Amino acid sequence: HSNYLRDWTIEEKDLENFVYFNRKGPLECLLCKCIHDKDQRWFSRVCASSGRFIVKCFRQNSDERGIKGPGFPRAFVKLPSWAKYNEALTATEIYEERYVRPLPDKGDIYVGSPWEIGKTYVLEHLTISDGVNLLVLSTRHSYSNAVTTRLNLKSYCDIDGNINLPDHKRVVCQIESLHRITNNCRYSKKCKCSPIQYDLWLDEIVSIIAQAQSHLAGQSIEKLYKLIQEARRIIVMDNDLTDLNIEWIKALRKGIPLSIIHNTFQPQKGKIFRLAPNKKTVLAELWEWAKRMSLLPFENRTKLRIKEYHGKSDPVEKAHDFSNIEESWSNVDLVAYTSTLKIGVSCTNPKFERAFCLFNSYIETNAGTNQMLFRMRCIKDYVCHIEQRSSNAPITEKGLFQWLLNARRECLPRELQNRGIFPDIDSIIWNKDVLTVQLWVAYMLEKFRSRRLFGWRMVDFLREAGMIISIIEPIPKSEKSVVSLSQAVKANSSIVKVEEISDVSNATIVD
Repeated sequence: HSNYLRDWTIEEKDLENFVYFNRKGPLECLLCKCIHDKDQRWFSRVCASSGRFIVKCFRQNSDERGIKGPGFPRAFVKLPSWAKYNEALTATEIYEERYVRPLPDKGDIYVGSPWEIGKTYVLEHLTISDGVNLLVLSTRHSYSNAVTTRLNLKSYCDIDGNINLPDHKRVVCQIESLHRITNNCRYSKKCKCSPIQYDLWLDEIVSIIAQAQSHLAGQSIEKLYKLIQEARRIIVMDNDLTDLNIEWIKALRKGIPLSIIHNTFQPQKGKIFRLAPNKKTVLAELWEWAKRMSLLPFENRTKLRIKEYHGKSDPVEKAHDFSNIEESWSNVDLVAYTSTLKIGVSCTNPKFERAFCLFNSYIETNAGTNQMLFRMRCIKDYVCHIEQRSSNAPITEKGLFQWLLNARRECLPRELQNRGIFPDIDSIIWNKDVLTVQLWVAYMLEKFRSRRLFGWRMVDFLREAGMIISIIEPIPKSEKSVVSLSQAVKANSSIVKVEEISDVSNATIVD
């Protein structure tokens, strides 16, 4: 009723949120056909069971017969499941131990615990019946050889064509290849025998959902729902498991007994995570460290010894180095790698004390890179910058409403349709009642205002893992506008030689 209603306010009464509308002028009420006084406003509330708004005017004692409130698409009833919210995990078993205990043999299992306390390896001792296969879903392109060997997993990368579950006892697959998974008779395509039973292991579930909702995954989210529904049982793991993250999974598994395990051990306790405001600050800190290192008295060399790994690195050399990194890095001062490195490692060499990190906004979908960084137990100090994007900034009504209105124009390219806050932009487009969507947004903003949905999740669970979080203040700008990296380094460093300034100016990110 946009011709009648102007704006609204939100009030909470008895733990229920009411949206009060103001009218544009002394017009006839469209519900009771009367002209309301100034203080008689329309109001509405959310019906929790159906997710619908029930709209009333002040003269109504009950809802008008024959008229239903506008309905919400399913995606709008709650905040998307992959979004982080300060809500504890309601667990059936809570303990604080260095490693995860053996898992139950029956029912669905949800495990929430930080990195590096054995969530993955606990599956080595999991009992799976002979007639049941294991399907592992992950966002990692590849597991380390140690993991695949100990768990006897076959990688989807080594399988041509469809991944037929009866043909593979234990197989690991990434999200964008879900369309390849089938469950057909291994002997005859025309056979109508029942599909084989399988257990489903969802590794790093928050990253799985974020990737399944991305434009790279196509229609994988529907395939994921189907696999979850049809699995004999599921095993869900994440270092940041919350009720909100798994509520949608439990809805697909109604009537199945479950165990929710929460290990509260803090493996990162005492480590320092310093959040930098920009890339220049991280590189300036790295430059200071390199200067101090180069001034130390070394007997047989005059420069830093560096190993670097990136997309164009020699694959043979890379494989050799990572077969035994303790030996490969024994005489190295600095290791630099990009997210193209998909191999998880654990290094205990005490000389690696600091890490300098530049994260892009998709860091959460790359669980392998994250784990490689934070499982280096010897590192005590991290200097990191997490690149922000529009949906990484605090939510504002103005920005979100504008995004919704743009979405309703039905002209967004397909590759951009899943980059907003909501996982299903089609639901927004199909719902032609813009007022309904705006009401839901207002309700959401009131409850989840200023929550950051992407990069700050990482900071949250590092704090919960025991890290000390601090913010590095921005480099103060001089009277001149500091625009280049070399100027930033010069402003934030002590005496720097001219040739060193030149080297930094021409450096690549890996350098």
